[in-house]
Amino acid sequence: MRKLRFIIIILTAGLAMSSCNKFLDVKPKGKLIPSEVVDFDHLLDHTWTVQYIFLDNNGGSMVGYLNDNIELSEGMGKVAYKANNHPNVDRFYAYTYRKPYRNPNTSDYFWDWGTYRAVTYYNNIIDGITGLKQIGAEDQQYARSVLAQARSARGFQYFLHNLLYGPVYKPGTANNTRTIPYLTNADINAPMVDLSTQEEVFKLAANDMHSALPDAPANTNWPSRANKTAVQAMLAYYHLFTRRYDSVAHYANLAWTGATATGGPDKVLYNYNQFTWTNPANTVSSTIKAQDNFLEAVNSREILLYRSEDRGAGRSSSSYPSEEFIGLFDAATDLRYTYFF
Repeated sequence: MRKLRFIIIILTAGLAMSSCNKFLDVKPKGKLIPSEVVDFDHLLDHTWTVQYIFLDNNGGSMVGYLNDNIELSEGMGKVAYKANNHPNVDRFYAYTYRKPYRNPNTSDYFWDWGTYRAVTYYNNIIDGITGLKQIGAEDQQYARSVLAQARSARGFQYFLHNLLYGPVYKPGTANNTRTIPYLTNADINAPMVDLSTQEEVFKLAANDMHSALPDAPANTNWPSRANKTAVQAMLAYYHLFTRRYDSVAHYANLAWTGATATGGPDKVLYNYNQFTWTNPANTVSSTIKAQDNFLEAVNSREILLYRSEDRGAGRSSSSYPSEEFIGLFDAATDLRYTYFF
């Protein structure tokens, strides 16, 4: 009898372990647990990789106020922002160059919601694909393409983030100010890395973008993903800050040639001579009709790499174009003035 009980206990435990393993093999409905290249590829489609880059919790951007192209009235600043305790008063502080723009004791949306949340996805993609034990021959190029999109996005995002948090980069000097941590490990239990110097961030970002270029796909399914032309444009922009203008011209020419290879300039630029108003009798409340329906869409022909933007700066409810900026356009002949001012 005792032997029978023992056998029953062993069998029950075995069945329980078998059931547990089968349960763990089942992916929860509606949840993505990456285990193949295609699973990691889908992570690139998550909105958090594009939605909050340099935007605050109300969808605006302090960075948009650090320039001379907009004006903010004294009344708007004192009343709308300061007197009413606007949650994003840092925009007003940025406009007046009053530091610190943000409260250093509170969470920074640029950091938490923006760059580092997006990079979490890129790092998981990179570590996940490189950690796969076996990738079929037919998926090798596919895997390299996904890695290229993740690496270029990570490098370019860290590069921009470094520009925001660090001083102006000066070629030929040490550039040893510590700015941001360049996290490349997807393991949340890994030890936190130290702040990288500005020079280190530039080199790491360049390495990410350069390593991505050979395998970047010619086309992607959405402009939030970097194709080869976008990576070339990233490198052109990067070299503006290293002041290697021969490299700027080199990568800019590659990007332009690639983007216009099929379809010519009309594929990437709008002809303002073909713009019309949806309601010509009332242009103030009218919208602009371009050659297609995508002028203000994320897949506008003039968007090379889509990221969410501050759509309030420059509009009357938030700020308005400065006289200096408007003065750059000929009111009589420049169609940009006609349609946008």
